[in-house]
Amino acid sequence: MMKYEIEKRDFGSIWVHVLGKNAKQETMTIEIVHCENPGGKNSLPYAWYKNGWTDKVMETYIGCHTYVHDSEGACFGIYNPTTKLSDDGKRSVINFDWLLEDTEENQKKIIEACIKLFESATGKSATEKKIEHVMEFAKEKGLEVVSEMPKGWRKNPFATDPYGTVTIDNDKPIFANHKKNPEYKRMLLMEGV
Repeated sequence: MMKYEIEKRDFGSIWVHVLGKNAKQETMTIEIVHCENPGGKNSLPYAWYKNGWTDKVMETYIGCHTYVHDSEGACFGIYNPTTKLSDDGKRSVINFDWLLEDTEENQKKIIEACIKLFESATGKSATEKKIEHVMEFAKEKGLEVVSEMPKGWRKNPFATDPYGTVTIDNDKPIFANHKKNPEYKRMLLMEGV
């Protein structure tokens, strides 16, 4: 299992920084939140018990949030066993199998389950997916993809440019004498790849 560092924070939370990246070049931070039942018939633990989702009214429980950054810098709350997709697949809901009493042993269980899901992730990185999408777009539009701006060219962004690219052209007019100018050329510039 991947190694991690624990950082204790105020207000009863612990931040777990997973060291290293998974196969998809993602990084992960886990937040473990110590939750207490405030009591009364309007509390969440009471509602969970009343609806049959838990076998007792829990006095404490563990909240877990995951922050996974992909290779393009986007952040997602994935690889979290305490949540699952609803039956209709439209939203994330509590996975009551992983709603555990707040103990050090249960915290460790949840942290290790998050890391196991994180480590087992396979597939292409966000950057690989982006490059693949750009290449498909360029092929479809008949454009060449370059990583450096050729001398004498300029940026001419289009609203339809794929994320992470910009259209560039050779600074010639698109039309000449009401006809398409054969000297006009354009390409996609994808910097930083």
